[in-house]
Amino acid sequence: MIIEGVENRTISVTEAEYLRLGHSRVFRSIVSAGIASLVITRRASWGIKTAGYVGQVLLEGDVRLRLREKIPGALAALLAWSSPEDFREELAKSPLGKDGADAILDAYARRLLSHIAEYVRHGRQKEYQRQQLVTSSPRGKIAVRGTMRLISRGIAGRVVVANSRLSANLMANRLLSLGLRAVDDYYRTANPDSPHLSKARYLAPLFEDVDGFSVERMHWLARARAFDEALADRRTSGDLRDALTYCRAFVLHLGQWPEDMVDGYLPRAFFLNLSTLFEEAVRLALATVVADNCSVKHGRSQGVHIFKDNGRHFEAEPDIVVRRSEQAVLVADVKYKTLDDSDGLPGHDDVYQLLAHAAAFKSQTALLIYPGELAWLGRLGLSHGGIEVFFCTVRPAHLFADLSSAATRLHLRTPKAEMVAPSAGPPLAGESLEQGTVVLAGRAEMQS
Repeated sequence: MIIEGVENRTISVTEAEYLRLGHSRVFRSIVSAGIASLVITRRASWGIKTAGYVGQVLLEGDVRLRLREKIPGALAALLAWSSPEDFREELAKSPLGKDGADAILDAYARRLLSHIAEYVRHGRQKEYQRQQLVTSSPRGKIAVRGTMRLISRGIAGRVVVANSRLSANLMANRLLSLGLRAVDDYYRTANPDSPHLSKARYLAPLFEDVDGFSVERMHWLARARAFDEALADRRTSGDLRDALTYCRAFVLHLGQWPEDMVDGYLPRAFFLNLSTLFEEAVRLALATVVADNCSVKHGRSQGVHIFKDNGRHFEAEPDIVVRRSEQAVLVADVKYKTLDDSDGLPGHDDVYQLLAHAAAFKSQTALLIYPGELAWLGRLGLSHGGIEVFFCTVRPAHLFADLSSAATRLHLRTPKAEMVAPSAGPPLAGESLEQGTVVLAGRAEMQS
């Protein structure tokens, strides 16, 4: 049985299904994670209220709860732009890796390969490891106990030597080696002609000096603990951390699993927060279309407060701040929700919050950004504080084109920015610009 619904909506169910979900241990874990909850409303006597997450999970008795995006194709489009850092995982069966996960698998595999390539280019992590060798020409400290064992067994002319050797055979590198084999398996079965398969096979020999098979033989839970320990290591940072994060999701949650896992150890349910994905995708896409003398950053931790005489509380944290010569020229908030159908205008709370942020950053222009099936830009008006407020809707599958148009009207673009037909997202590090991608004059690299 499949219970299917849309994120940020209420799903109607029968009374029997409602009671069944209420007694489900797995569904209770989904409720604890903030993904969904049981409700009783006037419209839907029995229902499930969902949050802004997309994914699916198997409950007891082969009941499948599947949550999809409200804008068709939004998940694949947003994954191409953003790195999903905000997700929820629970110990529960999840068929996501087997059923309908091509967009997620492809995005995670491409970004895993990109970060591994950058990690290898800057040098892999290594450390000195002690080892013992049996040799006839000793180099290093002679291990007396091991040498005596050789003599007792009648082996003469050889000694056991203990020395230290700089080795890349660390757990982090072993896990990445496993990730490369998982990516190879995925593309070999899903798309043998993919250039990413060639890239995975190009990178694989660089990890031949690590014992990746020891990780492959691990129990799934032991492998999960190995990822947790590797990510908790203080030396894990930069591209290595990003590579391990995507590798963890791909290997533990989203990859192709053997059939014997159905009744044994099982991957966890993996749900993606489209609200977080949309916000990050808009911020990254906007950063590619503004003028070269503009910077696009999150408003968090910039030390700007709403009150002048109270610097300890109420920090202004807009989703996007565009600066030109250190001056904030645009403050924007990204809202992953649909506009009111009655008047098509933003809600009062959204406008009040935006005005407070814009005033704190001393920006004369403010913008609210919503997802939609049509792209357009509207003007709300000029506030009493002299802030001109706009709002727009953008199509998730055409973020570059829609944000380019909005940035042009808000005087944030330069004529030298060349726009080709927008693709599903920016090219990754190490990839060439193919037909249909975005090319910005004066920018050799694009942020992945």
